[in-house]
Amino acid sequence: MVLNMVKDTDAEGYFLSILQHLMLIRNDYFVRPQYFKIIEECVSQILLHRSGTDPDFTYRKRLDVDFSHLIDVCVDKARTEEYEQRVSELEQKASTFDEEFMARQEAQAELLKREEKINELEAELQAFRSQTLLLLSLDLITDPYPQTGNCSFKQFPPPPLGFGGANFSPPPNTLPFGMRPKKEFKPEISMKRLNWSKIRPCEMSETCFWIMANEDRYENPDLLAKLALTFGSKKLAKKEEELEEKKSIKKRIKELKVLDPKIAQNLSIFLGSFRIPYQEIKRMVLEVDEEKLTEPMIQNLVKHLPEQEQLNALVRFKNEYPSLSEPEQFGVVMSGVKRLRPRLNAILFKLQFEEQVNNIRPDIMAVNAACEEMRKSKSFSKLLELVLLMGNYMNSGSRNAQSYGFDLSSLCKLKDTKSSDQKKTLLHFLAEVSEERFPDVLKFVDDWQHVDKASRVTYSFSKQAREQYQKLVIMHNNMSTFYQNLVEFYVIDSKKTSAEELFTDMSNFRSMFMQAVKENVKRREAEEKQRRVKIAKEKAEREKLERQQKKKQRLLEMNTEGSSCPLHYCVTTEPCLQDQDTYHQLSPLAGTQTGSAETADKLEQST
Repeated sequence: MVLNMVKDTDAEGYFLSILQHLMLIRNDYFVRPQYFKIIEECVSQILLHRSGTDPDFTYRKRLDVDFSHLIDVCVDKARTEEYEQRVSELEQKASTFDEEFMARQEAQAELLKREEKINELEAELQAFRSQTLLLLSLDLITDPYPQTGNCSFKQFPPPPLGFGGANFSPPPNTLPFGMRPKKEFKPEISMKRLNWSKIRPCEMSETCFWIMANEDRYENPDLLAKLALTFGSKKLAKKEEELEEKKSIKKRIKELKVLDPKIAQNLSIFLGSFRIPYQEIKRMVLEVDEEKLTEPMIQNLVKHLPEQEQLNALVRFKNEYPSLSEPEQFGVVMSGVKRLRPRLNAILFKLQFEEQVNNIRPDIMAVNAACEEMRKSKSFSKLLELVLLMGNYMNSGSRNAQSYGFDLSSLCKLKDTKSSDQKKTLLHFLAEVSEERFPDVLKFVDDWQHVDKASRVTYSFSKQAREQYQKLVIMHNNMSTFYQNLVEFYVIDSKKTSAEELFTDMSNFRSMFMQAVKENVKRREAEEKQRRVKIAKEKAEREKLERQQKKKQRLLEMNTEGSSCPLHYCVTTEPCLQDQDTYHQLSPLAGTQTGSAETADKLEQST
């Protein structure tokens, strides 16, 4: 219809030109709709003007508008909407995957349970068969071969010992599993020390990560020079830190007779927070009043309750009840409850039982997934090798030098080692080096999807729950196997570090690493902004100098022309006097313009 409107008119060429320009829009899923959106906005603003009149068609200058920023914003918005839709789809798939994974775990547990039952039945069957054969053989046993004599075997003497009767033993400094001695670094300047927990080679197993670690491939003179420049120790003047000691004023109305002052203080805080008579608390515990007993109350009571020996000692002061302090009065009242601490633990277990049962399955799944992610993450392995290289370089000459591995809890201590200028930490340096030289290392943040959830998992479960939920027991055993494999792989001391502490440290390190990356990006953006401002300022000053030089050059050129007529100078330099009528009105020398021009021509001919 539009083509018929402009056909055989002067507007047809412009219409075809518009269509040809529309064909130049690049074929991009996100960009093309945004181009048409902007074009539609421009057309609507031109045609539907607020003034209600036609635009100025005599304006011949080209419309120069930069829509690149608007296009980028529209593209980002479209991509964000697309990504949000994808995220929702992935979340649905993830929930489905979690359900399927949980069902698979339960099926595996059921299968293992059936296999154990089959093994028990096979053992019973084998025992029954052996007993049957034994009974049958009793009737057929004869002694056809009489004993002809004792048969003695010649005993050979033991092999001779080594020289001096000593056994041979491997050299004391031999490294296990074919490990090679670590390179000893000798920096030109003293370095700040990296505080890590060193793992000795004798503590490592053959399949642990540190046996396979090869940090030498990351060694680079530029990297070590940058590390030395950033974390070289300087002799700084020690600043005297003022330690403000807060003196707590303790009002002791009555002297303690049995309880420790710290225990009594904590117990007083607990009793003051609930404001319940002691006899009422005793009744609630004896009757297990779940309407009034809350989980936080029982937890605090178990935490701050004195030991049974102290409660038994307080019974002697029952007749002196009014003269006792409040915590000891509470102890006297609660000492009448038999097996008080086991009773409180049982009440707490009952209050938490339903919640624990509902949370055990996803917790086990999270720990299993987190163990797999940490062990199979190649980017995390590269990060550990990089930290091992930097730590051995920085700790050269100390007791932690030439380490073959370090405890993973030391990763969270990277933020404690600050650079020489105190502006960034070793964690920032690690993130910066990873971004610039080893971008694959950054992928471990995405690999650890379940570590944060695993950090909130309690590793121990109640024995009573195991009896009722055998499937959960098998799943828990699998989780323990996964965690034990992880402990052996990274040589983690399970006695010092629990699963909760390990995954909490890893989750904190992941968050701190991401924060360090963001801080590095902000710092680079600020530096880039300052650089652009500096360049713009220098450019403005340079343009100003160029304008001044051009102005001086024009004045010099005019002086070299030898023009002696001031009127000629005014006419050639002042654009406002180029109009002859205006000039006649402003200058009384207008009548002499022709004569001055002729005089100038004669002077030029004579020269």
